[in-house]
Amino acid sequence: TMPGRIVDVSFNKAGTQFVAGSSHNRRGEVRLYPSELKNEKGELIKTVETKDSPTRRGVSTKALEIVKPIWRLETEHQIYAVAISPDGKTVAAGGFRGVVRLIDAETGKQRLELTPVKRTSAF
Repeated sequence: TMPGRIVDVSFNKAGTQFVAGSSHNRRGEVRLYPSELKNEKGELIKTVETKDSPTRRGVSTKALEIVKPIWRLETEHQIYAVAISPDGKTVAAGGFRGVVRLIDAETGKQRLELTPVKRTSAF
């Protein structure tokens, strides 16, 4: 089960995978799943479809409880938004204090962390 509440879901361009982001107790998690959700025996539970748009919120948390993700990445701060790049190679996860993480979609390893620059007065 993903910790806390799933706050965002985004599909890849082909609709074959989706990424989900969650937040709980000041921590976050990002997971990549196949669109065809299968149980431990390999039996199809549900096919998640994109419908009219490349992103769709509201993936059943019941289905995600029994399906193993392709990968998962825990973060030290909350996650509020997720997206998959058009080429499917990178996952972006935005979170607390404006931090954006760029994650390798194949391995689930964080490539880069972008932090906002603190504004200072020019005067």
